[in-house]
Amino acid sequence: MRELAAKADVSVATLYNLFDSREAIVSACFEKVITDLRPDFDAFRGVSDLSVLCEVLVASSDLILNSVSGAMYLKLSEDLSVVKPFLVEHRASEGFAPELEAAIRRGELNEHADVDVLRTVLEAVVGTAMRLEALGSISKEERRHRVRSGARLALLAEATDLGRNSFMTDRSHQ
Repeated sequence: MRELAAKADVSVATLYNLFDSREAIVSACFEKVITDLRPDFDAFRGVSDLSVLCEVLVASSDLILNSVSGAMYLKLSEDLSVVKPFLVEHRASEGFAPELEAAIRRGELNEHADVDVLRTVLEAVVGTAMRLEALGSISKEERRHRVRSGARLALLAEATDLGRNSFMTDRSHQ
C-alpha cells in the first residue's frame, strides 16, 4: 500500500479513504493495468506461426512485469478475491485461444488439439515464470527463457510436422 500511495502521490491514509477496502484498491490497480495494456495485447493478434506465438507470450509477460512492480504482481496474483472475478470475465489466456484455433486451421496443431488444455498449460507456464521473477528467484532473462521454452514444449506436444517446422526454421531463440 505504501508503494501505491507513493505512486499516486498521496498518503496511505488518503488511499484508504478513497476506497471502500484494501481489496477495492488492489482491484482498481489491476483494472488500470489491464486497461492500459489492452492496446498492446491487441497488437499481438494474428500471429503467423507457433514460434511467433511463443515470442508473443514472452512479450506479454514483459508487458505485465514492466507495468507493475514485483510486489504488486504478487499481490494481484495471490489475492483471488480480486483476481478471480476478473479472470472469469476476461480469462488471462482468452486472447490466445483464437491464435491456437488459427494454428489448427493452418495445420500447425493437431486437429484434435484441446485448445482449453493448451490455454491452461500456457497460463501455468507464463504465470509460474512471472511469479518466480517477481519473487526474485529468477532473473528477467531466465523468466523469458522459461516462458519461451515451456510454451514451445506445450505447443510441440500437439504440433504437426508443419508446426514443428516453424520452430526449426526459427533459430533465433534456440
